[in-house]
Amino acid sequence: MVQITFPNKHSSRKLLSLLTGVVAILGASGMFLTVFYSRSVNASDDCNEEKMFCYRDCFKSREDSTTCKDGCNRMATKCETGITEAPATREYSPVSGNGSEEKEWIDNGYGDPVITNLNMRKNDGRTYTHEFDVDVVLLRNSGWSEAEVRELMSKATEVYMECGIQLANVKIVTATAPQSTWIDSYMESEKGLVRSLPSAVKRPTVFFVRSNREGNWAYSYNKEVCGTSPRCDTAWVTKDIFSPVRINQFKGDNWKYVVGHEIAHLVGNCSHNNDSVDNIMNDNPQRVSKYPQYQLCNSIKQHASVRRINNYSSAR
Repeated sequence: MVQITFPNKHSSRKLLSLLTGVVAILGASGMFLTVFYSRSVNASDDCNEEKMFCYRDCFKSREDSTTCKDGCNRMATKCETGITEAPATREYSPVSGNGSEEKEWIDNGYGDPVITNLNMRKNDGRTYTHEFDVDVVLLRNSGWSEAEVRELMSKATEVYMECGIQLANVKIVTATAPQSTWIDSYMESEKGLVRSLPSAVKRPTVFFVRSNREGNWAYSYNKEVCGTSPRCDTAWVTKDIFSPVRINQFKGDNWKYVVGHEIAHLVGNCSHNNDSVDNIMNDNPQRVSKYPQYQLCNSIKQHASVRRINNYSSAR
């Protein structure tokens, strides 16, 4: 996986993988990682992927490298041997949606989906050359309200406006998770939630969950290190960001740019920096601001999800 804790720099994560009836227990670094929905996953490839992430975690940790890697190898062997579990079952009574889009969410295991489409474009007289969309999964019973999610997504738009980029369309899907324990993020839940996404869900995708079992409170998976893993281009934001302990690490209301920060990991395919100038990717919470660096803006414009606007007027 990719290193992605915000702002806790390089926290390692122990991962429990549930794949097509095979559970893999492997270590992985807490970096940005995205997942692309696929039901046909090669279990051996997935085990090798997690072993690679485990190796990366060993490199970043203080643990003896040889001992740590030996542990990765043992867990990969256990993964490939296979520890079978009964397939997950739904824990809710599906509620009929209002259309085919809702039905696809229900068919994939999510309960009672409510879909809200937002046009986030700003008509402020600025010149915008690019735009992109984000899909949001808001898990019911996670403690999040749609109003809170809307506010954080609105703050995220401010980051990209500085690059001449519009965060154009945001789709918020509020739904019950296929398993009740999946309102908290950990390896099994992340893979389960991502692989249960309808095929039409766009990347980047942001999941709003209750908490993370390893203590991370916002993190993401980018393609720089996650490659073709299903979790690539996904971000995970826990309700823990509202903790006074977290908020007080930042200057003023700059903690509200957390979602913009995590999305920037994905579309900018970048990690943190330790610049002396305040910016959106600074690893020092006191130096986090909405302003992206010039090179980050250029990187974002090259991301596959970002499209060039033929009509540069912001009055659309």
